[in-house]
Amino acid sequence: MEKTVKTALIIFVIYILIAFALIYSGKIGMIESVISFFLNLANTAFALYFYEKGKNRKNQIFLFYVLGGMGLRLLGIALAFIILVLFLNIDIYKFIFMFFFLYFCLLAAEILHYKTNVSKI
Repeated sequence: MEKTVKTALIIFVIYILIAFALIYSGKIGMIESVISFFLNLANTAFALYFYEKGKNRKNQIFLFYVLGGMGLRLLGIALAFIILVLFLNIDIYKFIFMFFFLYFCLLAAEILHYKTNVSKI
């Protein structure tokens, strides 16, 4: 678990440095970065929650939690994404760029978490 936390912190620091560089240069707005950060952080938190809830259970129950959680996360992210783009006065292209940039950074941390916590059979 410590290795996963260290990896996640490294990915987080890299994201923060790149985000601040983009914000400082004026290419990306602060509000787009903050909104995309919290949206992706919630997505990753739910992924880890469903993984931990299904871990050490039967295969069918594990798959129910992980794949069912993936479907719920997909619906939640899609709805939040649509609501944010439609109702907030933000630059859509900057928001989409920061959202996907952070999504792939946190997806890498999520995969590393799964890889380090898998039990060897």
